[in-house]
Amino acid sequence: MMKILRFTIICTLAFSLSACIDWDHFGLSPKAEIIDFQLEGQSGISEIDSLNRLIKVPLDSSVDRTSIAPSLIKVSSLASVEPGEGEKQSFLDTVEYVVTAEDGTTVSWDIIIKEAENQIPFGDFTTWFEQGSGTRSYFLPGNSLDTSPWRSGDKGAADVTIPTYPRTLVPMPSLENAEYAQLETKSSIGVLAAGSLFVGDIQGSGLTDVQIDFGFPFTSRPSSFSLSFQYEPKEYSKDGTTVTDKSDIYVLLQVREGDNRYRLGTGWVPRSDETVTDWSEITVPIVLGQSNDFADYMQPSPDKEELPEVGYYSDVNARPTHIIVVFSSSAEGADLKSGAVGSILRIRDFKLNY
Repeated sequence: MMKILRFTIICTLAFSLSACIDWDHFGLSPKAEIIDFQLEGQSGISEIDSLNRLIKVPLDSSVDRTSIAPSLIKVSSLASVEPGEGEKQSFLDTVEYVVTAEDGTTVSWDIIIKEAENQIPFGDFTTWFEQGSGTRSYFLPGNSLDTSPWRSGDKGAADVTIPTYPRTLVPMPSLENAEYAQLETKSSIGVLAAGSLFVGDIQGSGLTDVQIDFGFPFTSRPSSFSLSFQYEPKEYSKDGTTVTDKSDIYVLLQVREGDNRYRLGTGWVPRSDETVTDWSEITVPIVLGQSNDFADYMQPSPDKEELPEVGYYSDVNARPTHIIVVFSSSAEGADLKSGAVGSILRIRDFKLNY
């Protein structure tokens, strides 16, 4: 009876041990797989390509990639991995992890960051808030000034001492049921006010005494942007000649180092005076570095008052520090005179693509 009991216990232990191991042959295991890999702060599920020994980890742009530790590394049974969990690495470039199987076989795995599809908050233009009240209120996409990256020239105009000013940016068809943004060039006390919407900040008050700082902290690398738009340009007189207004739509990636701002990526819809009455869906590539196809107004320059840039950043593989998104119903309206009252630009469904 004792021999039978001892035999039963041994068989049970053997079965239990074998159940903990994911290989089913005798001898030392040659398996050196990474079954799961997770980084601190990642924003999705890692993509594991066992054939090419490649793992793509989605990471939000707000995470500092210069020093991150894996929170989980699961490898084959009886295998080990270097570096290990909790060991910080720089993930600005590809990082190699070496898995050693039980039999001593070593396999190198490459870990790279996959761009999480980071978007500019409230870029679908369906959520808006009204800041202020009465004739001194204005509208912006988002929930509040503290949480929205969007600004417009209306913010400065709302602070003027005169009782009225033109709202150049409004949610349509209504604040409560917004589907798109409408930008309209207007005039107030003889000063042209182009409809504008941008990410960044605006300081000062009035129609002329304001300072705009374009840009929003952002470290992802989108390859293009998409949106739908309509445009109804009007005519105006410039230097004695009748011209038709043009809209402006662009996305820029910048690298900022101290007080210097460099252009990394350019996505610019060529300025056009074409009337677009139906919703037009477009996708615009964001070109890294310099291109001979850029028009003069697309080029970086330190002399641009509202958008000073030293030039192009030397390393096209660098990660941006900021993104600039700008929409305007009058492309040259920043000078407060070059634009047509009544020009209307409508935009919806803005999206960055990766």
